[in-house]
Amino acid sequence: MPARVKTHWERYPQPPFVRPHTVVGDVRVLRGVSGGGLEPRDVYVHLPPGYDHTRKRYPVLYLQDGQNAFDDALSFAGEWGADDAAQALADKGLPCIIVAVPNAGSQRMSEYNPWPRSSPRFGSVEARGEAYLAYLTNTVRGIVNLSFRTRIEPEHTGICGSSLGGLISAYAALAHPDVFGYCVAMSPALWFSFGEIFTFAAWPRARHACFYVDIGGQEGRWKTDGGVPAMVKDARRLRDVLTDQGHVVAYVEDKDGRHTEADWRRRFPAALEWFLAPSHRPDGLLGFKHRLGDVW
Repeated sequence: MPARVKTHWERYPQPPFVRPHTVVGDVRVLRGVSGGGLEPRDVYVHLPPGYDHTRKRYPVLYLQDGQNAFDDALSFAGEWGADDAAQALADKGLPCIIVAVPNAGSQRMSEYNPWPRSSPRFGSVEARGEAYLAYLTNTVRGIVNLSFRTRIEPEHTGICGSSLGGLISAYAALAHPDVFGYCVAMSPALWFSFGEIFTFAAWPRARHACFYVDIGGQEGRWKTDGGVPAMVKDARRLRDVLTDQGHVVAYVEDKDGRHTEADWRRRFPAALEWFLAPSHRPDGLLGFKHRLGDVW
């Protein structure tokens, strides 16, 4: 953590209220966190109920695209309801701290991309994934660990994202298993890596992690020769590579799921619950249906 970083955490939200807020529970915000030459951004932390009245330490989950985590007033495509999920699980005796780190807008593709790439659709995209992860693991995590009572062991530290955020989250858990022992990759944009993520995931590693990987059956416009959506095929391939390398994988296919915040909001509670209660594993038809009703 940089020696002169300010650590004045404000209560969120604060007036004036321009748009209706949907925050549930105790959310704090640290303004303008900078580091590693990246764009500064606000960082949001959701604390469990009763946090100020105990000395307990809590597991912590880091979320990408943090604008969409807690509040419709901040979101660009609807919120995940991560605060609602955390509050509900705390009521069941599974409290945690959630850290929401917003993306950098126009730099999002670069920051969530570990490998340089170029395509007719996106042009040349710089690979700033390593710089972003250094910012996340050193600057943000350093501040959070000094400011709040976190459990710092890898098995109690998770990382989560959707789409490109899911790609960088999977990469982070593979590249830094000494930091992140748990990963949520929701509808990961694996195609964006031109297959590099599969090669990287196949490398033998001394330390393994737990991976929750999911995908919606209605995601993507391209189908394989067998009629399976390409994004579904990629998600299955990642599941298989991770399993072959000894990682623990919970895999979910949401038959009618699309590439939207609403779908990720629906599936997020089960993913968070598995992080906090490893025996509540949500993979397969039965586990997912049990939590989400008539998804299938």
